[in-house]
Amino acid sequence: MGELAALAASLNFAIATVIDKSMTVRFSPLSQNAIRVTGAALFNIIIFLALGKTDEIAGLSLVAVGLMAAAGISNIVLADSIFLRVIRTVDITTAFPLAVALVTLFSVGVGALIFSEDVTWLTLLGAILVITGVYLLSFAPKASVDPRKTLALGPGGLAVIVAIALMWAAGVALMRVALDDLDVFTGAAIRTSAVLPVLFLTLGLYKAVLGRGRGARASVLGPEASTSGLSDAQDTPVHNMTGQRFGFGAGPSHRQGLTGGRSRRVAVRRSPSRMSHVLPILVTGLSGAMHFGLGSMLFFFALQKTGAAVTQILINTTILFIAPLSLIFLRERFGPRTIMGILVATVGILLVVV
Repeated sequence: MGELAALAASLNFAIATVIDKSMTVRFSPLSQNAIRVTGAALFNIIIFLALGKTDEIAGLSLVAVGLMAAAGISNIVLADSIFLRVIRTVDITTAFPLAVALVTLFSVGVGALIFSEDVTWLTLLGAILVITGVYLLSFAPKASVDPRKTLALGPGGLAVIVAIALMWAAGVALMRVALDDLDVFTGAAIRTSAVLPVLFLTLGLYKAVLGRGRGARASVLGPEASTSGLSDAQDTPVHNMTGQRFGFGAGPSHRQGLTGGRSRRVAVRRSPSRMSHVLPILVTGLSGAMHFGLGSMLFFFALQKTGAAVTQILINTTILFIAPLSLIFLRERFGPRTIMGILVATVGILLVVV
């Protein structure tokens, strides 16, 4: 059951990640993350109340609550905010599988060394095949529809993804400990409820700093197009500037091929209605409910039943779902090397499950 839960969590994460990628042109990373977590917190609290878990609050372990909150800050506030900035300019079929493969390596090591989880030679062989498949997927030639919006992954970008993976892995380890004293529904509700005020405080501080110096528009956490935090990537040439700072490559200037960008931005700012933002907000909130709500519950259940090592290995299956979804909905093209990567990863997954 734990393996099936991990695979179901992977499907949830894949769909949510594709939605997140499509919404990066609408929001700054911190604003997008705040909306995602708001949707997830509402979902988790409703489930928590519907299951009658309120009577258990008095008996909760403060240590477990603190560990789950710390895991949320590491995974969501820090790692996810940076990751949302990364996928603005890098194909998710490159950034996401590479990050997940690194998390797998870290989680297998932590599971074996700290939690004394049983890691067999078959599991290790499966992990190697999965990571090999992910490598093929990550560095396969890409041919996005608009190459001006997609940059290559350089050494600086790789370093950022390693940092993201370390923060995700740290969160997984903390959650593994916390779930010894928490059920999956309580754990999910605590994580998003603890993260939400921290995330909004971070967003408020960021806006305050941004208001003092507009030069901060090209910061690591991305541009702000207005006081609402809504952003249109087509109007903002900061993608290339930030991509080069991250080391994602020096693609052609984003200004090229854009005509009337300044007048279009003025028209957007003078618009009397914000109804055009309602649907993106709802979709982003749904993405958060899928990722940090249902997906997290399935992930927590898998952690409890199969351990951190096997669960994280199976989470690599996310790329098997992301590849076709990104082709259909994001038009990220891939070729034979990508297909080979999917096949190799699939064999590795079967070895892990068996």
